[in-house]
Amino acid sequence: MQNEDISFIVHVGNYVYEQLGITLAVTPPRDPRHPEFTLPNGTALPDGSTYATTLADHRTLYTTYRSDPRLQRLHANWPMIAIWNDHEFSDDCWQDHETYTSAEAEQTARRRSANQAWFEFMPADVTFTADSPSFQNIQIYRSFTFGDLATLVMTDERLYRAAHEVAEQTSGNPVGARYFVPKATVAAAEQARLTTCGGALTPVTMLGDTRRQWWQSQMSAAKTAWKLWGNDVSLLRMEVDLLAALTEALTQAVLQTTSGLTRFETQFHTAIQADLAAAVAGNLVPAPFTNLDAFAGSLGFPEADIQATIAALNSMLPPYSTLTTMLMNADQWDGYNAERLNLMASLANNNNINNVVAVTGDLNAFFAGTVMADFDAATPQPVMVDLVTAGISSTSLFTSYLAFVNNRANNMGWVDTLTTQGGLNSLDTTLSSNNSWLTYANTNAQGYSVITLTPTLLTCNFRKLAPVSPTGQVPTAATAIASTQVVTVAVNTPAVTVVPA
Repeated sequence: MQNEDISFIVHVGNYVYEQLGITLAVTPPRDPRHPEFTLPNGTALPDGSTYATTLADHRTLYTTYRSDPRLQRLHANWPMIAIWNDHEFSDDCWQDHETYTSAEAEQTARRRSANQAWFEFMPADVTFTADSPSFQNIQIYRSFTFGDLATLVMTDERLYRAAHEVAEQTSGNPVGARYFVPKATVAAAEQARLTTCGGALTPVTMLGDTRRQWWQSQMSAAKTAWKLWGNDVSLLRMEVDLLAALTEALTQAVLQTTSGLTRFETQFHTAIQADLAAAVAGNLVPAPFTNLDAFAGSLGFPEADIQATIAALNSMLPPYSTLTTMLMNADQWDGYNAERLNLMASLANNNNINNVVAVTGDLNAFFAGTVMADFDAATPQPVMVDLVTAGISSTSLFTSYLAFVNNRANNMGWVDTLTTQGGLNSLDTTLSSNNSWLTYANTNAQGYSVITLTPTLLTCNFRKLAPVSPTGQVPTAATAIASTQVVTVAVNTPAVTVVPA
């Protein structure tokens, strides 16, 4: 980054991570200049990890991160406009609540310590009131104007947000509460809250009522060519029809059993699709796969081999209740759809507000796409663009999912069929094929993004970093960039164009 021709840096959160000692089933190599460290206090969790608890703990996080001379040079060279996300306090947090357990307990003192450490260490001109007893004793949302070219609106999407639509499961397993959550379940939970409060967004908000009105007034008052939104979590709908996705995954699994079967891919797909639909409708366990049996038999395969393949497919099947349309992550705006609808309507209904582009983080992946006024409309109306940058050093989204699904204790090994096929990353294609508004996806990346603005064009360079080698060798400055993908947004056009390499 020190070689980039840039004016300033926008950081959209997760500058530090509050948990130490997390063990992943798939652990990427680490930079040897980042040794293990401990916290002066900390609180232990059942998985063996420890989370920052006291002010001394949070100060230790920032002090340790800032000991990296490369990061020091970055701060010396450029101003940084920063907000936080969840890990400056607690994973997937809301207000002063943690989500490590199903109780989502309040941790007011810890939230205040996190606020204070962020204020002490981050270069941000914000208001902090140390003697206030509230956990909302700091205001980090603010806006910037750069001549007549751009307005940058930075929001806080943690300190004021309501609880997740679906409460954490009593088992403490987050699946079904925040990740791969049935879309219908989230919608029903949200509607129940809205009904209870007479349609008020207060119980389903991410920004909070006051901050939502502030955001809308900032966008309405901006007279610049571009309106940029420093946004914590993605606005893009990321859903997966698991019945369709699993059909494709099982089809590919069958094709890999014997060479030369690819010419029959369509027929195998049709047979497996019919078999899965019948099994789900009749709650048939194990699934008999009669259509697959008949078609494979017509090709001359021995019945014993066919039954072995059917047994292997049954081992991949999830509970049938999950074979519906799922939201990949209900901690992002997909889990707060009513407020997203409200914000997008305020843009769509005002002809004077255009060229709105969110610059987003959180997912540890690169995404680019169009945000619709209503993703569920028969003909969705494009309103703005979301550009999601990967994390500099955070474990990639794909690797995190791979690590998670390989943990059989979570009973989610079946998701492996959706994220990997033959050891390859198919999460990109799974998401892109299920979400037409996603123009670009790279879920297995670390990196950063460089945005260049002119009055008529926004150009975004997604810089993917070369990884640390298995032996711990770190790329040099000359070899650090593994690849660059350029996407553009033309003025008055809420759409992303992927520039061919």
